[in-house]
Amino acid sequence: MAIRRTIESVFSVLKYYGIENILARSIVGFQQTVELIVLMLISHKLLLKVLYYLIYQPFRGFR
Repeated sequence: MAIRRTIESVFSVLKYYGIENILARSIVGFQQTVELIVLMLISHKLLLKVLYYLIYQPFRGFR
């Protein structure tokens, strides 16, 4: 069940960023757009992990 939720989450984020509506005039433009969307997806996931860590991890103080 967790794998399905992960896949659906990734697909919904890709759809949100417009992966279905790429209007490119060349294969290079298409490739650059897909790479940008994948980079945004990775950034999105990284941001969620950082926020999760900041919210749910106890403050350990300075060492």
